[in-house]
Amino acid sequence: EEEGGDDDDNDDEDDYFMERRRVARVLSTFGGEAGISGTVPQAVQLLGRCFDACDAAGAGRLDVAELARSWAGGARSAAGRPLVQEEEALIAVDVQRFFEQVDIFRRGWVSTDDWLHFALLEAHPPGQAALEAIAQSIRERGDREVIASMVHSWEAGSASAACASERSASAATADAQVGLLQRAPRPSPHC
Repeated sequence: EEEGGDDDDNDDEDDYFMERRRVARVLSTFGGEAGISGTVPQAVQLLGRCFDACDAAGAGRLDVAELARSWAGGARSAAGRPLVQEEEALIAVDVQRFFEQVDIFRRGWVSTDDWLHFALLEAHPPGQAALEAIAQSIRERGDREVIASMVHSWEAGSASAACASERSASAATADAQVGLLQRAPRPSPHC
């Protein structure tokens, strides 16, 4: 009997994580289980509805607490039971990570535009929009060394089997790419 209870708990956890994976697929593919054909306008509508569902206050922006409440409520609803402390902690970490990626201006809230921009970049990386966002960030913050370090780390990780001479050539290429990004034209504020 107790073993059955443990299995039920595992089933609930599996359901929660399966739902999270489904949402991730929807955000990254704009189709499948979402019941949409995958066109960008339909995807934007779906993503807008997701944002509106989280924006209980209807303010057109979400703060950390509001998004955490919304995601926790969705998880409780999907699980059909109260969340355990570990699940709440996982949601809090997910929300914090989300804000670290999406709230690039560090305002403490994200707008519908921030939400859509992030989701569309996730669906179609690295694209011109991503390059423009990176270039703007480099120009605004003067983070040339930080960005160059990230590019070097990324390339080193993906080319771990490469020889030292290839790595130094890759580093020179990364430096050149960072320089080009810094000189890239600023994106229109209406993007």
